[in-house]
Amino acid sequence: MSEVVKHCPSCRDEFQAWAEECPDCEVPLHVGPPGAAEQVAEPEMPPAVELDCVLAGDAWRVREFAELLQAQGIDCRVDAYPPRSASGADARETHSRYGRGGHGVDMGLYVAPADMQRAADAVQQREREALDAPPGEGDADLCPGCEQPLAPEALECPSCGLAFPEA
Repeated sequence: MSEVVKHCPSCRDEFQAWAEECPDCEVPLHVGPPGAAEQVAEPEMPPAVELDCVLAGDAWRVREFAELLQAQGIDCRVDAYPPRSASGADARETHSRYGRGGHGVDMGLYVAPADMQRAADAVQQREREALDAPPGEGDADLCPGCEQPLAPEALECPSCGLAFPEA
């Protein structure tokens, strides 16, 4: 005879059949393997052509600002800049307030029109902080492969071995 197993939908921990609630998450347990219970899916962000572009540039810069917006509770989408319509044509009606990266494929950081002002304020605040920081303060150079700190003159990451040829 197999025993009933319950799982927490939040932390996915396994519990015995008599348990009713996860002691850590304080949510009701579900019968069956993790993920078997129907979970409420968050609505997906619409395509980039339906959103406003708050920032465009290289992938690393866009990623940094995407993490900033997400930390502030602003949903965002990273996609190619300019966005493409369903037919594949450029959607030139969406423009960035902050310019383009200029190298390779530019990426855009897109937000819902209702979040545009909050997102733009957050981006501007971060850029002001970066400009106001005294030289040598703030984030150290980080390896794009493993995100470990690098010496400014490093030609290779000591942690992961990624090489940085001189330009």
